[in-house]
Amino acid sequence: MSAQPSDDRVKTVNWLLFRHIRHFPCYPSLSVVSIRPTMTTLLPFLAALSDASRLRLLFLVQEHKITVAELRPILGLGDGDLAAHVKQLVEIGLIKAGKGGTHLKLKHKHAALLGKLFTHFKVGTKKDTQSQSDAKKLHDLRHKKPAKSAKPTQKAATKKKAAK
Repeated sequence: MSAQPSDDRVKTVNWLLFRHIRHFPCYPSLSVVSIRPTMTTLLPFLAALSDASRLRLLFLVQEHKITVAELRPILGLGDGDLAAHVKQLVEIGLIKAGKGGTHLKLKHKHAALLGKLFTHFKVGTKKDTQSQSDAKKLHDLRHKKPAKSAKPTQKAATKKKAAK
């Protein structure tokens, strides 16, 4: 177990979080050998996690292969708002866009950290109604049932008579 830095300004919680994010590619200046967590390195990561819509987006990306078009109705965001959230998560290095820019993927290095955070805070459990609702909306969106018409149309009735 590594010792905590002696700097009094660094709290234990920040140090534990930083142990996981020191490998983030968005912080190329950090070295694994001599690391000193500061507020400037933690701030972008924590700011990205500070919005409920971004957390919902991250959970959906972690649990499902999802597109931006599918996220729009689930999160209830407009194009501009959704683009801003996605841009912030891409800039911080948490997610990346697929080939066409439509599919979103969680970066492999961050999956374990986000998984631990979601597990610790019980995101995705039966008690978490928001993530359950989001998963149901995604399922309904992907498995739309065609609407059945009550009465056959004139063309369908004509085709049935012609078949007899």
